[in-house]
Amino acid sequence: MDKLQLLLCFHCHQPLGNFDWVFEESYQRSYQPLLQTISQHPRLKFSLHYSGLLYDWLASHQPDYLALLKKLVKRGQIELLSGGYYEPDFSLIPFEDKIGQLELLNNFIKQNFGRPPLGAILPGRACEAQLPKIFKKLALEYTLIDEDYFPQSSFLAPARPSFFTTEWEGETLFVFPIKRQLSESLGHQAPEELIASLKRINQAQPGSLIVLVTDAEKYNSPDYLTALFSLFAANTAWLDLTTFSLLLEEPSPFGLVYLPLDPKSHNFLMGCPAANNLHKKMLEVSSQLKTAAAAKSLFGKHEREQEISKARCHLYQGQGGTAYGKGIHHNHLRQAAYEQLILAGLELDKIKHGNRPFVELTVSDLDKDGQAEVVLANNVLSLYLSPKTGACFELDYKPKAVNLLSTLTLDPAPKSVCSFVDQLLPDDGRPYAFLPNRKTGEVGLRLEKTGQVNGQQIKLQKSLTLLANQSIVAIEYELSGELDGLSLGIEFNFNLKFVEPLPVVKLVDEAEGFTVLLELNQVAALTTYPVETVAHDGAKIYQGVKLLFCWQLAGTHWPLKINLRIE
Repeated sequence: MDKLQLLLCFHCHQPLGNFDWVFEESYQRSYQPLLQTISQHPRLKFSLHYSGLLYDWLASHQPDYLALLKKLVKRGQIELLSGGYYEPDFSLIPFEDKIGQLELLNNFIKQNFGRPPLGAILPGRACEAQLPKIFKKLALEYTLIDEDYFPQSSFLAPARPSFFTTEWEGETLFVFPIKRQLSESLGHQAPEELIASLKRINQAQPGSLIVLVTDAEKYNSPDYLTALFSLFAANTAWLDLTTFSLLLEEPSPFGLVYLPLDPKSHNFLMGCPAANNLHKKMLEVSSQLKTAAAAKSLFGKHEREQEISKARCHLYQGQGGTAYGKGIHHNHLRQAAYEQLILAGLELDKIKHGNRPFVELTVSDLDKDGQAEVVLANNVLSLYLSPKTGACFELDYKPKAVNLLSTLTLDPAPKSVCSFVDQLLPDDGRPYAFLPNRKTGEVGLRLEKTGQVNGQQIKLQKSLTLLANQSIVAIEYELSGELDGLSLGIEFNFNLKFVEPLPVVKLVDEAEGFTVLLELNQVAALTTYPVETVAHDGAKIYQGVKLLFCWQLAGTHWPLKINLRIE
C-alpha cells in the first residue's frame, strides 16, 4: 500500500501590542516544549511558521531557541514557511505592501537560517487572486489554503487527496488544501483517534496527501505532542511525515484550480466602523508613503531614504491583521496599531516639512463612504472630522503617538465613539454644511446645520481652529433661534481613565505622562460614564471615558467657547 504523505505545519504568532508576559508564557508553555519534542524525534519532519514579530521577540529574549531551530532546519527536519512579517490580513493591504511584508520575512529566514523559504502561509488561510503574481516575484512556489475554498465539482475531485496549481495573469502557484476539521481536532482529539482517522483515509485512498495546520499555542504541555509524535514514529510503515519542499522535488499536482476570493474581512469592515476607520488610516499612510518614495530628491537623499525606511517599518507593524478583526475590541491591540501608523506619519512629516512647525488641511473621502472628511493637522496634532455627523472621529497626539479617541462600544455592533458630538438637533440624516479655512499658520473648519426643535427653527454653527506648533483645538459654538427651554449636550469620548471635574476638566494619562484639559467659558453640568465592551467570556473590557456636558439655553443667540488643550 502507498504511504500517506502527512504535511504537519505548526503556526506560531503573537499580535502587535500583546503584553510581554503573554509572549513569555506562550514560550514557556508552547513554543519551547514543541521544539524540544520535535528534536527528540529526528526521523519525523515538520513545517513551522513564525511571524516576524515573534522572531524578533525570540531573538531578544530566547536566542538559544533560535539556535536550536537553526540546527533542526540544517538537518532537514524542519521547513520554515514565510508569510507577512507582521501577520497582516493580505486581503486588506495594498499590493506593494503584500510584497514588502513577504520579502521582509523571506530575507529574515534566509539570513538567519541559511535557506530561503519556498512557500508561505497567510493569516486565515484564505485565497487572494493576485498571489501567483506576488509569489513569483519573490521565488515562492506554494501556499496553503483551507479546503473549504476549493470547488467541489466532480471534475476537480482527484482519486485521492492531492494538491493543485492556480494561476493569475499567466503566473502559477502550487496550492495545498488544508484539512480544516482534522486540523481543528488536533490538541483536542486523542492522538490515537487522529492516527485512526489518517489510517482510514489511506485505506480508502492509498497514497493520499494530507495537510494539517495547527496553532502552536494550543499545546500547553509536551504530553500531548509526545504521545502524538510517538504514534507517528510507530506507524511509519504506512505513514510518512514529510515537508513541502521535499514533495515538490518531483511535483505531481492534480491539475488547475481557480479559487474564490474570501469576502469575510471586508464584510467585517462594513459592520465595524472602528475597524474600518483603522483600515482606511492604514491605506492613507501607505498611499502617502508610496508618493514620498516615488518623489525625487536632489538633496539629503540618504536621510530621506532612512526616513522612508523607518516609515515603512512602522506601517508594516501597523498592518498586523489582529487589530483589523476581532482584536479591534482590545484596547491595547487597537492602540498599538494606531501607534505604529502615527509613527509612520511622523516620519513622513519629516520628509515633507523637515523639523519645521507646519499646519495643513486636507479634504478627501477617507473612509470611502462617498462623502468627504476633513483633516486639520500640525506638527503636534491631527484632527479627523466628519461633516456627515459634525463630529471628530480621530485625534492623534503625535508626541506620544496616541489616538486619544480610540474608543469602542457595542450598540449593538462594534463602532467607534466620536467626540464633539452635538445633542440638540434631531438626526435627520442630513450632513452638516462645511467650509474649510486656510490662513498663514492656521487652519479651521466651520460646520453649520439647521433643524426643527419643538417646532422652532434652530441654527447650530461651530468652528474648529488649529494653529501651527500648538496642542490646542479652539472650538466655538453659535446657536440662534428661539432657544428658551432647550438644552445643548456635547459629548466627548477619550481613551483615558482619570477625570478631574469642573471648572477645568482634566483627563490624565499617568502611564504616558500627559494631560488633556477642556476649558469652557460657560459653566455646564457634567456627567461621566465608563465606555466598555464585553469580551467573548463575558468579561468587561474598559475602552475609555464618556463626558457629557449639558447647558440650559435661553434667548435667541447663545455662544460657547471650548479649548481642548494637551500638555
